Amino acid sequence: MLGKLLITALVIIGCLVYLRLRQAGPLLVSDGPGRGQRRLWGALALAIVLLMIGGFIFQLNNTDKQSRSLMDVRVVNAITGESTHYQAFDDAIQGRSFTTVEGVQIRIADSERLEFVLSQ
Repeated sequence: MLGKLLITALVIIGCLVYLRLRQAGPLLVSDGPGRGQRRLWGALALAIVLLMIGGFIFQLNNTDKQSRSLMDVRVVNAITGESTHYQAFDDAIQGRSFTTVEGVQIRIADSERLEFVLSQ
């Protein structure tokens, strides 16, 4: 969410800078007409593209780490008090069923209780 707000703020700031430069006229003295301004805009465009690529890589890495957290799952039978331990990834847990690390699908009865602990 913070990334979206930051990108929106950067776009607004970029538009304001563009409008100011357009009204102020040429900023740099160069060899040819408009050549310094083209370099300035090229550098600004390159900086924005690099920022976007960096943000994309950070978000991709952060999302991957969050969705693949290993969880210790304990299923407790409320009637007998018997418990069974499993390990599953965070994204494999759906409601009252989950898939273990070994690939076994577990469905929980209404009389059983689930306890989740983030593995170290």
